[in-house]
Amino acid sequence: MPSIGRESCTLSSIPNDTSNLCSSQSIPSATLGDQRQQYDQQFAEPSPPPLLSPHQAPTSNGAIAPSNPMAISDHHPQYNSEQDYYSLFPPSPPPPKEVPLRFLNACNGDYAEAQRRYDATLEWRRKENMDTILREPFPNFFTIKKHYPHYHHGTGFRGEPVYYEFPAKADMKALKRAGLSADQLFRHYNMVTEFQWQMLNRDDSMTSIFIVDFEGITLRDLAGDAVDLAKKASKISAAHYPERAGLVFIVNVPNWFKLIWKMIVPLVPAETLSKIFVLRGRDEVLASLSKYIPMENIPAEYGGASSLPLGQSSEEKLLANLIQYNLHMAATHSGGSWNQKGVTDPVQMEQLSRQFRNWAPARSY
Repeated sequence: MPSIGRESCTLSSIPNDTSNLCSSQSIPSATLGDQRQQYDQQFAEPSPPPLLSPHQAPTSNGAIAPSNPMAISDHHPQYNSEQDYYSLFPPSPPPPKEVPLRFLNACNGDYAEAQRRYDATLEWRRKENMDTILREPFPNFFTIKKHYPHYHHGTGFRGEPVYYEFPAKADMKALKRAGLSADQLFRHYNMVTEFQWQMLNRDDSMTSIFIVDFEGITLRDLAGDAVDLAKKASKISAAHYPERAGLVFIVNVPNWFKLIWKMIVPLVPAETLSKIFVLRGRDEVLASLSKYIPMENIPAEYGGASSLPLGQSSEEKLLANLIQYNLHMAATHSGGSWNQKGVTDPVQMEQLSRQFRNWAPARSY
C-alpha cells in the first residue's frame, strides 16, 4: 500500500494516487513511450543489489558474521520478557545525523522542512517500535494473507520490488470474525512495508512498483473498511517513506471508474499523474507492465511468463519463513510472554536459523 509523490500525495485517498490517464480507454503507445522516457531520466541510477532469495541472507549493510560476538544462538537460555527476547537479535544501526537524501528530495531541497519530517519519522519509529517489527511474532499473518490478498512478486527492470494488492477480494468480515482489529491489520501492513525495504531491497534510493487490481470492485467497496485501511497506510507511507513510490498501476478497472477518474485528475499534481496508469483489458495491462517489468517476472494472471503464481514467489516464501522463525523464537525464548506455537521440525528450524538468526536491518529511518 505505498504512497506516491510528495508528502501531500497519498495513494489511500484515490484523488492523490491513481493514474495519469484521464479515462480507462486504450493507452496510445506514444503516451506510454513519453512516460517511460521520463521515468528513465528520473530514475537513472546504478543497478541495486540483487534480490534476496529464501536461501540467502544479507551480506552487507548490517549483516553480522557468525564469528561476531553479537551473533545469536537459537539455543540461548530461556528469556523472561519481551524486552529480553529482542536482545537476542542484532540491533538496527543508529540513524544518520544528517537528513537522508530521500527526505530532502521529497521537500524539494527545503532543508528545514526535510529536517522536520525526518525528526517526525524517527519519533514515529521509536513510538511504534519499528526497528524490531521484523522480529515480532505475527500469529495472524496467514489469516490476514488469506482474507486480504497482497503479494510481492519479482522485480522491475531496475530491481524495484513489485507489489500486488486486491482490495475487492478483501474479506473484512472474515478478518473481524477471526478477532482481528484495525490496529492489528495496520501493524501487519507496517511489517510488510519494512520487509520490503529492509529485506527485499536494502538500497535507500530504490523505489517500488505497485499494482492495484480493481477486478470486481464496486462503489460500495470504495467506502469500506479495506479502503479506510488503505488510506491510513498511504498516509504513513507518504509521511515516513518519502520518495519510495515509483509507479502505480490501477488495473482491471470497471467502466464506471473512468467517470470518477475524470473528476480526480484535476486534483492530482502533474508529477504524480506521470507515475500512475489506469488500465483495462488483459492486452492493455500486459503492454504497460512489460515496459517496466521483465516478462519472466510478470505473473501468468496478467499474461506474463512467470512460472510462479501470485503468492508463491521467492519473496513471499522468504516472508513466510521469517514469520515461522519469529513464531518459533517467541515461543521458545520469551519466557511465556507470547503464547505462540513454534516450529516442531528440527531440520526446518535449523534451515530457518541459518536464514535469519544473524540478520540485521539496513537502517533505522
